[in-house]
Amino acid sequence: MNGLATAWRTLTILPLVKSGSLAPAQALLWFPLVGLILGLIHYGAALFLTEQLPLGLAALILLSLSIGLNGGLHLDGLVDSADGLFALVTPERRLDILKDPRLGTFGGLALVLSLAFKWQLLYLLLEQGKALMLIPALVASRFAMAWMAGRMNYAREQGTARSWVNQAHWGHSLFALLAAACLLFPFLWSAAIALVLAIIAAELLGQFAKSRIQGITGDILGMTNELVEIALFFTFFLLPLHPIWLP
Repeated sequence: MNGLATAWRTLTILPLVKSGSLAPAQALLWFPLVGLILGLIHYGAALFLTEQLPLGLAALILLSLSIGLNGGLHLDGLVDSADGLFALVTPERRLDILKDPRLGTFGGLALVLSLAFKWQLLYLLLEQGKALMLIPALVASRFAMAWMAGRMNYAREQGTARSWVNQAHWGHSLFALLAAACLLFPFLWSAAIALVLAIIAAELLGQFAKSRIQGITGDILGMTNELVEIALFFTFFLLPLHPIWLP
């Protein structure tokens, strides 16, 4: 269970799991389950907020809850990744920029656009009565990080996420996929589409990062989570997808 404790402490700020010894690679197998719990929290919050507030305000509070539950860690990864990956400098300099806490132009643009897209898409999903689709979106986005960690090499000699990536391999990616598929089975085609898109996005983003910095970092994993969430919110908004128990 150390893997679950590590996954929970990494992906959330909620003190609901007792501390255990660090088990980075094993924690990847639990990412989909943590995503499921977060998805259920989001779904419950969405049901309550839409009953009490206008949809625009409900979506804004839901977005704030999403950021707060992980302490803004994934959003920080997106911002740092945008600054580093799009800089017209050497790969070594890009790695330095990724570690720089200061906000640059690309990071600022990524921050504003991602928040705007998420707020608008959350509003549209709530308007369409698709709050339940937040669950497969959050499971698949957390799975995407596990998939990427098992498929890519780490770009630095040292770093916070180095042990996560270097200890992981194909087997961890496949087991995370199996776990996500089992958890999302009731969602049928919605689950299949979510997981396929998550894999495609993780592969494309991983290869892009490799072309820019020769691998991935913890920031790249956070960026992947954010972009997969946005892509799945958009997909579920466009398509008439529902879980098995809905007409």
